[in-house]
Amino acid sequence: MARKQGIEILVEAARLLQDRDDLAFVICGEGPNRLELEKLAAGLTNIQLHDLQPAEKMGAMLTMANIHLLPQIAGAADLVLPSKLTNMLASARPVVATTEPGTGLYDEVDGCGTVTPPGDAKALAAAITALADDPERCAVLGTAARERAEQRWMKDAIIDRVVAELEKL
Repeated sequence: MARKQGIEILVEAARLLQDRDDLAFVICGEGPNRLELEKLAAGLTNIQLHDLQPAEKMGAMLTMANIHLLPQIAGAADLVLPSKLTNMLASARPVVATTEPGTGLYDEVDGCGTVTPPGDAKALAAAITALADDPERCAVLGTAARERAEQRWMKDAIIDRVVAELEKL
């Protein structure tokens, strides 16, 4: 839970969607923003904060979600792709990311999720609602997410690309 994530937008979106009893926001992790996040989320019944989960539980935990949320602040999206993105995509669930067009994060999520502007909690809440209300679209985007993970981020795919580049040399 680092500052580059702008993770507090998730609390803002949860607040905007607190009347929807079919939505729960689950955030797992530690870091410098954890205490602040707990304070912001106080009183909200649709948000849960949990400790960082062991790596061996990650896959099972991610497949329990219907939608993954990946907040980033403006300007941070191209510093480095978030490491959690690969596992989110591999879980075959759509991703809603807060990023701008033209960034690497935008390119990775485009076609297998939804992108909203960084810092815009209303747009994030609207994107969550749209996906939650359209299970067929979620399924299509989730399938695309899994395919993206397999094509770009699985070990064999990465090795194949490296070998192909080396052969060109």
